[in-house]
Amino acid sequence: MRGVGTKGNIMKMYEVDVRYAKKEDIDIVYQMICELEKSELDKTKFSDVFLRNIERSDVFYFVAEEENNIVGFLSVHIQELLHHNGSVAEIQELFVCTNNRNKNIGRKLLDEAKKTAKEENCLSLEVSCNSEREKAHIFYEREGMKKSHFKFTYVL
Repeated sequence: MRGVGTKGNIMKMYEVDVRYAKKEDIDIVYQMICELEKSELDKTKFSDVFLRNIERSDVFYFVAEEENNIVGFLSVHIQELLHHNGSVAEIQELFVCTNNRNKNIGRKLLDEAKKTAKEENCLSLEVSCNSEREKAHIFYEREGMKKSHFKFTYVL
């Protein structure tokens, strides 16, 4: 597929596909989550959680691929919540590689989260986002999500 650039130059436009993550994706997903958290996570513990969760029926891991390269990651967890009187989907991680931002990859991953939530008969889709990630806040609000909660944490 080809497109025209802003100055009339021909530039190649790549298609981004979203698919379920596989066990073989663990290394790139690890790198992405470390970048998201701005910290090098314990690889053994990360691997244990990733491999356990990828087998669960209430956790969904997706990757975005462009030209056979993984450029984004999304995790969605489904919970049965009393105060909602039903199932709620929550995005736990959504990451797009820095060089691939502003190409609608985040929107495509978010659309996959919405689709998954509907297929799982969830009442809503939620996301908690670090207060420092202001660009992410703008993205979620632009995509129709409402800022309706505060999240408090207590580190153990």
